[in-house]
Amino acid sequence: MSESGARDAWITEAAEGWERRKADEQARLEADERRAAEERARAEAAERRIAEERRRLDDEARRLDDDRRRLDDESARRRAERQRIEEEGAQLESARRQLEAESNEELAVAAARRQLDEAQALRIEERLRIDEEALRIDEERAQLEAAEALDAEERRLLADKAARRADDEQRLELARQRDGERKRRALEERARRDEERRRAVEEVERRNEERSGAAPNMQAAASSATGTRRRKRIELCASVLLKDRNNQVMVLPVINMSLSGLLLSSEGHDLSSLPVGAPLEFMLFDTANVSNEVDVKAKVVRHGDDGIAVDWSEDPSATYRIAMLMEGLPTRS
Repeated sequence: MSESGARDAWITEAAEGWERRKADEQARLEADERRAAEERARAEAAERRIAEERRRLDDEARRLDDDRRRLDDESARRRAERQRIEEEGAQLESARRQLEAESNEELAVAAARRQLDEAQALRIEERLRIDEEALRIDEERAQLEAAEALDAEERRLLADKAARRADDEQRLELARQRDGERKRRALEERARRDEERRRAVEEVERRNEERSGAAPNMQAAASSATGTRRRKRIELCASVLLKDRNNQVMVLPVINMSLSGLLLSSEGHDLSSLPVGAPLEFMLFDTANVSNEVDVKAKVVRHGDDGIAVDWSEDPSATYRIAMLMEGLPTRS
């Protein structure tokens, strides 16, 4: 009775461990997908920010060029106007000298002098206005130079950002190369493990032939073309732990099994809810040593009067794990 209780406790604990392993694997896959999506979003956001900063700097440079051209045109106009005023002053000075030479026309000279003085005052006022305008132009030029310095500083900062981005891209490329090398080595290692597992599976299959005491399976070559059984089935002391459609744990004995599938006894349970082709997850374990177990993902391939047949031949890793389990299973007497 105590052995039955210990067995039930182990079955409950094994079922819970089985569920936890599946939940942890699903959580790890979802976390990897979220991290990849966040990394892509950060890279796209950085590229958008750099593009917007570059467009803003180009617009600012165009505006500064327009201001510079406008100031240059204004300076040229002021110089031309100053030259014209100086020429008019020279003409007025010449006229004044001419009027002074004509001493016999004192009234005309006095009137001309007044006109000359008025023109001189106007010229002084115009010169003062031109000087003020020149001062304003110098101030605007200083502002333009300050804006150019700021633009140069922003361009330097953008160049620094671009350099850092180039460094980041270089490091990313190196990381990609290292990741590619790791993937290549992982593929080579996987190919090596697959080859070792294939040889191990073939060795277990050969031992199964010897343990069953039967001649080599001569139907293997013919049946491989039709997809029917290609492995030797033998009767071993093994059981399966699975859940029914009501989520209740069931432990069913294995009638016989091979490296590609097994025949499972229903023992009175209704297994009609598992149609042919349906996926099935279960835990296969040694009936005599329950700690010797392996998780299996298979599919239902046939219903019989006494149970169902399942197949996992499309999963080489499952075939290898089950081969290692079968190596230590005793045959049923």
